[in-house]
Amino acid sequence: MKKTRFIGILILVLLLALVGCGGSEPPPQDDPAEDGEDLAALFEKGRQIEELSYEFYMDVSGMETEGKVWLKKNKMKVEMTVGGQTAITIIDGDAEEAYMYMPAENMAIRMPFTMDDDEMFEAPTDFLDYDESIMDVGETVILNGIECQKVSFKDESNITMWIHKEYGIPIRVEIEMEGETIVWEYRNISIAPIPDEVFKLPDGVNIIGS
Repeated sequence: MKKTRFIGILILVLLLALVGCGGSEPPPQDDPAEDGEDLAALFEKGRQIEELSYEFYMDVSGMETEGKVWLKKNKMKVEMTVGGQTAITIIDGDAEEAYMYMPAENMAIRMPFTMDDDEMFEAPTDFLDYDESIMDVGETVILNGIECQKVSFKDESNITMWIHKEYGIPIRVEIEMEGETIVWEYRNISIAPIPDEVFKLPDGVNIIGS
């Protein structure tokens, strides 16, 4: 699975600093509506997506965080609010650079970045790197008003996903590993085109770093 170490470090730091907020929807109950569709075709829908924006919720061992993400090919923007202050991370994989931008201070820290770096932050499309042929197909369920296909499988841990039947990407993922449960939820998903300006720093920002 393609990963970026920079975002992983950022998420871990923010989780340690964050007081639990928001909250996840309760796990959806199975509500059979129809037979599961072909997973290969469903996943292929998601793999065709090149531009994606969404809000995310993540719970790691009771530490909760929320934010918003914009993805466009090799560009990524992550916006989170911690302690009442907004922190924005912008990554340009083609230019091999990343910025941590603090709007309240009108300052950004520039850091080197490569697409080969590891990450711990998971976008919904990252979960499509798994081989769908190893998955058990569950029931069709409704989660947050969206029709989803439930699937589960065992990799190095037990993984359950609820796949958006229109977009072919998960909107909820649960991973059980060593007695802990990690939950991702993706909400207000849009596949509309994203302007390039979204990934640019505002004019006049004080940039420091290499």
